[in-house]
Amino acid sequence: MSDVDNLLAKPVKYVMQTEMNTMSGVQNVVDVVMVMKQKAIDCVVIVLENNKFGIVTKTDLIIKVLCEGKDPKETLLKEIMTSNPVTIPQNAPLEKALKVMRDKNLRKLIVVDENKKPVGILDQDRFFRSFVNVAVRMPEAEPKTWMERYIRDIVDHNIYGRR
Repeated sequence: MSDVDNLLAKPVKYVMQTEMNTMSGVQNVVDVVMVMKQKAIDCVVIVLENNKFGIVTKTDLIIKVLCEGKDPKETLLKEIMTSNPVTIPQNAPLEKALKVMRDKNLRKLIVVDENKKPVGILDQDRFFRSFVNVAVRMPEAEPKTWMERYIRDIVDHNIYGRR
C-alpha cells in the first residue's frame, strides 16, 4: 500500500483542524468578520440551543450579506449561517470525507464526534497541504496507481513548475 493510500485510509481526525472557532447565533456579522480577521480564518461554527449548529464562511458573508445589501451590524449570524451543515464522523476514512466534499461541492466539512457534536473542521486547503507532504516523499519510481500519477502531476505543476 502506498503512502497516498495510507493517508486516504486514515480517519478524518488525522488531518482535521481541531482548533475550531465558535460563536453564538445571536452575534452579528460585524462580530464574525472581526474574529475572522483577527484569527486569519475563513469559517466559524455557529452554536445554537438544543445542540444544533451551523457554519458561516466568507462566501456566506459575501453572498448573504454583501450581495443582498444587509446591514452587518443588524444581521445576526443565525440568519445567514448554513443550517444543518453536512458533517462527517471523526473516525470516517479520509477518502469518504473527500468524496462527500466533491459530491456536495464543499470546501469545508464539519467533523463530529459520536454524539454528533462538532470537534473539528476538514478544510480542502489544509488537506491538500497534507496530501502534498505525503506526495513529495514519494520515491522517484514511476507512479503505479492513478492517484499517485495525479499527485505527481499536481506536485510537478504546483511545486516544481513543470507541465
